[in-house]
Amino acid sequence: MKLSQKHKVLSFLYFTVCGTVVFLSSCATVDQELGIDQIPDKLRMKIQIDTLTEINAYTCSVDSLITSRWEEQYLGSMISPEFGRTQCGLVGEYLFNGFRSDSMWGDEPTIDSVVLAMTVNSSIGDTNYVHTISMYDLKQSLPDTDAFTSNFDISTYIDPEPIVTFSGKSNQQYIRAHLPKSYGERYLDTTGRIYIDDELFYDKFPGSYFEVVRNTNEGSILALDMTNTQVAIYYHNKNKPTPDTSMLLLSYTNDVLYAPSVSFTTISHDYSLADPIKGVDASTINDTINSQKKTYVQGMGGLLTRIEIPQEQIDKIKNKVKALGYSNIVVNNAVLLVPLLDPSIASMNQSLPRLGMYYNYATQQLIPDYNPYVEDDTYELPYDGYLNRAFKGYKMDITTYVQYLFAGRTEQNKTEIASSIGFEEYPTGAFLDNGLSEPIKLSITYTMIK
Repeated sequence: MKLSQKHKVLSFLYFTVCGTVVFLSSCATVDQELGIDQIPDKLRMKIQIDTLTEINAYTCSVDSLITSRWEEQYLGSMISPEFGRTQCGLVGEYLFNGFRSDSMWGDEPTIDSVVLAMTVNSSIGDTNYVHTISMYDLKQSLPDTDAFTSNFDISTYIDPEPIVTFSGKSNQQYIRAHLPKSYGERYLDTTGRIYIDDELFYDKFPGSYFEVVRNTNEGSILALDMTNTQVAIYYHNKNKPTPDTSMLLLSYTNDVLYAPSVSFTTISHDYSLADPIKGVDASTINDTINSQKKTYVQGMGGLLTRIEIPQEQIDKIKNKVKALGYSNIVVNNAVLLVPLLDPSIASMNQSLPRLGMYYNYATQQLIPDYNPYVEDDTYELPYDGYLNRAFKGYKMDITTYVQYLFAGRTEQNKTEIASSIGFEEYPTGAFLDNGLSEPIKLSITYTMIK
């Protein structure tokens, strides 16, 4: 139906008026606090964000680190300009497999040769470096534990003279050495049921210790697969009617959960060999009185950074909240921001991939936010702790720990930043900035409750 000109005009006026009414109503001011006076006073709350920058930081040495639970063990000597020399020795017990009889060698056995084969998974440092390696006998049994530490004093356990000294290159997958026949002949003595009872076996054959000559240049550290590091004893006998030519394989192991034997790494550090300009300042290590602008974290049981959130900083926020008429604080989010001293790509490439936080690193006492044992392929902690290349440092979500501080549930306002679990074996580290360019910061988002 065709509309008349009059109807078109009326329709236009009608929609114009309606549109104007809608437009005007949509521009009306809304009272965002409408009804706020109906909320009981005790339920009123407000969100606040504060950033703490006056955080004390100290460099401390790691007195001991459990190394017998590592998947690989380490041997070598390496000097870096950042951390000086790291020296690794290696202790290993043979894996006792058990035998059916003490007469396993047969009639009149004779040792033909004894060969040590060490399996190298990887190396760190100068791949062309040639180590001089010495193998020693342990002259007494190791303590009955699976928690051997990096500072274990092996000197009282070893014979003064090595069984053999040989060369091993860093880029070799296998390092082999011929041991004297006399080393194999000791295992021919089967009296006392030593091949049937593991305790008797370890009492008679406690294990081995390997060390390398301390290097004076870059050097390297070898990562060894101890399960595939073995001594093969080749022999023949005069069994009748058919003599045997055979081999006894003595293997080490890394499996501390199921094997009766153990392997572990001993570690020492010499920071006096660090570059005096860009390396560790050894004079600051273990100075826990003077807060430092530059601190260090190092793998291989080297160094950690102890941080302290001053109690007066916590009290200052609590007093401010109280002065505003609120009585409680709920921490919504607390993130520790730890910048790298040198944010260059080269520095970040050499820094530890992840840092963990502990009440006590040596005893592996974790803060409540950090428990990597619960992580898997489908779940990762909010804690984070990974090197953040965009931020050029590390970020740690420590919300629960900070809530404990405000609630008075812990008096431990000192924590330790160290290698994350799973990265303790890295010989690298991180130089952290606490005010030379940027300070360590703690950003806290919290809700104030009446």
